[in-house]
Amino acid sequence: MVKKCLVALIATPIRISTWLRGQFFPYSWLPPVLRFKRDGWNERIYNSVPPVEGASVVIFGGYLGQSTQDWMHRLPGATFDVFEPVPTFAEQIRLRFPENEVRVHPYGVSQIYETRNFRILGDATFSEGVLTPFKRGDHGAEVPVEFRAASELERILPSRIYILEVNIEGGEYELLPLLVRHEVIRRVHHVFVQFHNVGKDTDGLIANVRDEIMKSHELVWSYHLVWEYWRLRVPTLQ
Repeated sequence: MVKKCLVALIATPIRISTWLRGQFFPYSWLPPVLRFKRDGWNERIYNSVPPVEGASVVIFGGYLGQSTQDWMHRLPGATFDVFEPVPTFAEQIRLRFPENEVRVHPYGVSQIYETRNFRILGDATFSEGVLTPFKRGDHGAEVPVEFRAASELERILPSRIYILEVNIEGGEYELLPLLVRHEVIRRVHHVFVQFHNVGKDTDGLIANVRDEIMKSHELVWSYHLVWEYWRLRVPTLQ
């Protein structure tokens, strides 16, 4: 209890300071996360694409389905492929949405078929192979999760994908090059990616992934280590 009180006492001035910066500092002085907040938070994402009837949406990192729900409100008649490798999270998504609208894939995607251990920390759940500095002291429950080969995606996913959203706690540095290599990314009109801090080489990893995506897409906007948006250079999806 004492420890919790001390943490709260330390955190409160930091929260107040952050709120004041976000409210009153000039935009150019703000860190990326506060710029993103001032620009509308997640509405910045949803307002970046025009609504299309019957669009195909692919989400890597479904968690409990909130992002799926938000896109569903904005894209009438959309169909979803949601990848969520943690079994309990995947099951909650299944229970939340109709099967004819949301296909849940209860596994991750890698180069090969394998099993990995994940640490369960709510929406910050991560693979033990991807340890960001702020997570090394955490001790969430460990669960084995299934991964399948990226080569399967060609037959699983639609030939045209309107939205691709990737938010997988550091796994994006492995996944996105695979999506490029298997030419999935070229089938996507709009790509939204959240890059994560995985240590001292983070900026280099981001640069490498961007070089891959840039072969087919243009960067529209970016909030470093928050969200960024890429659009197909020669749109073929309407």
